[in-house]
Amino acid sequence: VTNAIKYSPHGGRILVKATVWSPNTEIRIEVKDQGIGIRKEDQTKLFQEFGRILDDEHVTLNPKGVGLGLWISRKISVQMGGS
Repeated sequence: VTNAIKYSPHGGRILVKATVWSPNTEIRIEVKDQGIGIRKEDQTKLFQEFGRILDDEHVTLNPKGVGLGLWISRKISVQMGGS
C-alpha cells in the first residue's frame, strides 16, 4: 500500500481488496492504483532483494528507496505459509 501511495498521483485512487480463499485458510490481498506502472521487463525485480526500478521516474519519486520493502513483505508472507 505504501508503494501505491508513493507512486500514484496526488488524489489518485488506490483500491485494496482482500478475498478469502480455500475455505477460510487463505487470504489474497490485491492493491490497484493509478501510479506510473512497471514495465514488463522490470516486474521480475519486484520481490528480489535490492530489486529497484532505476528509471528516472521511479528514482525521482522514491530517491531514498533501496529495494527491500517488497522483498521483506514476501519473506514474511512465505514464513507465514503464503506465497
